Amino acid sequence: MQTVLHPNKRQRTGRLCGSFEDEIEKLHAEASDEQRVANECKRNKRVAEVKLEELDKNMSSIKVNFCIIRLYFSSKTFYFFAISYCLKERIDNTT
Repeated sequence: MQTVLHPNKRQRTGRLCGSFEDEIEKLHAEASDEQRVANECKRNKRVAEVKLEELDKNMSSIKVNFCIIRLYFSSKTFYFFAISYCLKERIDNTT
């Protein structure tokens, strides 16, 4: 296999053409913008996950309270049993 060399092989290549340099800079700027958007999305996701955890805790508490109220109104004879059961549920859900 033969290699074809440029006739003036000692000629130094200068800088890239201006249009290529501009294109490279533009691509770097676009990549930087995309990275910034990706970081914002990650931050928003973390914030949403924290809010979801808080909502889950609130929902658990509401479910326990609903359980207490429902059992109380359905049968007053089992009121004390219901309270102790629901409080046990609340303790189990928080740990």
